[in-house]
Amino acid sequence: YDQGKISYSYWYNKMLLINHFRDYFDSKYHKSTISLCDLTATLFEEYKTYRIKTKGNSAISVNKSLVPLYEGIKSLYENGLIEPRVYGSIYGKYESTKTTVYNPVVEEQTIRYLNPDQLNQFIAIYRNMKRQRTYEYMQMFLFAVNTGLRVSDVITLEWNHIDFAERKLTKNMVKTKEVVEIYLNNTAIEILNIWKKWNRNKRFVFDLLYEDVDFTDRKYIHNTITSKNRSIQTSLRSIGEKMNLPFHLTFHVARHTFAVFALRQNPNIFAVSKYLGHTTTRSTERTYAKFLPEDYKTTFLDKIDFGMSIS
Repeated sequence: YDQGKISYSYWYNKMLLINHFRDYFDSKYHKSTISLCDLTATLFEEYKTYRIKTKGNSAISVNKSLVPLYEGIKSLYENGLIEPRVYGSIYGKYESTKTTVYNPVVEEQTIRYLNPDQLNQFIAIYRNMKRQRTYEYMQMFLFAVNTGLRVSDVITLEWNHIDFAERKLTKNMVKTKEVVEIYLNNTAIEILNIWKKWNRNKRFVFDLLYEDVDFTDRKYIHNTITSKNRSIQTSLRSIGEKMNLPFHLTFHVARHTFAVFALRQNPNIFAVSKYLGHTTTRSTERTYAKFLPEDYKTTFLDKIDFGMSIS
């Protein structure tokens, strides 16, 4: 507030919520000052329960009351004042606002991906593309085909994420915050070497963000990624129309193409799930199970036939 970054009303409302938390702590533990050692996951769970059961707050109201508290926890962590374990057990643990709805009908999910012929057609257009920016976007698409990265992770990919000696890419995924390790094939290495030779950005591989970008400015990062994504998607859609695809060509098609190709060559659902950065293998199985080789079902059934008889 002193720096003029937030309004008085914003500051006042957030301080009011912090003071509510202080009052709760004081009434429960008879301590007017909250020490660092008092900050535990249990304390926050008890506070959420208090607001829901005693104060009658909705989950949405409770979550609003937690925002300035979690920002404080994050600041303490970033300044080395609380341990990562404590930070991880408290920060971002909001109340669920989703209503569980059961649908007894199993609906098939449509996965858009390029088959080998379509991928070769895309590569042929790429090789003859004269517009430099479109050529670069198509190159990023091909990089995603060979790594499974989302567009947000391609945009934020840094040179220090790449180990050329180990042929490995390691980064935090933007969407899931999961750390993903991807071993790079020859095509991915070839694309990286092209950008390395161009030497256009010392920090970001595909030169879509400024080198001094501040990732703590979440609103700016979100808006920038959205803007870059929009430009990429517009170009890809035009390419898809040129290819007469029966669906819109989007950057996510590259990720699906990677997953389908990978599963058909190596039906290890766990390994592919790790490459895709999924938090669990369930989402991978749910999305891509039908793309496993035909003999996978037979092999799997053989492995789970335990030889039991109940008759």
